[in-house]
Amino acid sequence: MKETKTKKKRGLLLLAIPLVVLIVILTIWRLPKKQYEAKDFQIPVLKSQTDKDQDGIDDYTDILLGARAEAKRKPTYHSAYYAGGYPPETEGVCTDVIWIAFQDAGYNLKEMVDTDIRRECPFVSKSEPKARSEYRLSPCSKSKGIF
Repeated sequence: MKETKTKKKRGLLLLAIPLVVLIVILTIWRLPKKQYEAKDFQIPVLKSQTDKDQDGIDDYTDILLGARAEAKRKPTYHSAYYAGGYPPETEGVCTDVIWIAFQDAGYNLKEMVDTDIRRECPFVSKSEPKARSEYRLSPCSKSKGIF
């Protein structure tokens, strides 16, 4: 009889220990993580003097907020050429975070890169459809260090 009670206690203990460990791990995992800010490292926050889209948010902050919002959206990674240069909202690559962030601040990065290609990159064919529509992967963007 004593042996049976001891076996039951040992069995319950063997079940309880992993359960307690699991609860502790899940509790720690769900704790809010510290989000660091520039002031935590004594880094001055720079504000742009420009507000291109006139929404009351300076452009540096607007670009940062746009990039954060796009990263949180988590589109599916899919590297491909798209007619017109823009992927569908559900797909993208890392460089899409950049143009979307600029767009949120009121800038058209495709237009800016196209202008730069016409002015600075004579080796890029202006007539080739990929060169015209796929600014995200253009040789000029890569050679100029844009992406």
